[in-house]
Amino acid sequence: MIAGKYEWVRRLGSGGMGEVWAGRDRDLHRDVAMKLIVRDESLLPDLRKRFKRESIAVA
Repeated sequence: MIAGKYEWVRRLGSGGMGEVWAGRDRDLHRDVAMKLIVRDESLLPDLRKRFKRESIAVA
């Protein structure tokens, strides 16, 4: 459980920045996708920018 709201359901896959999981928003009763970012020192310089760009694209 994350933030007392999001429940991990199953791992969907992994990529360059981390893993994507299927989840459930228990407050809004809907399915969500959650990304678990891997803290790789070589990715840190532009990780925030890449994550924000990806978040906007999939929204």
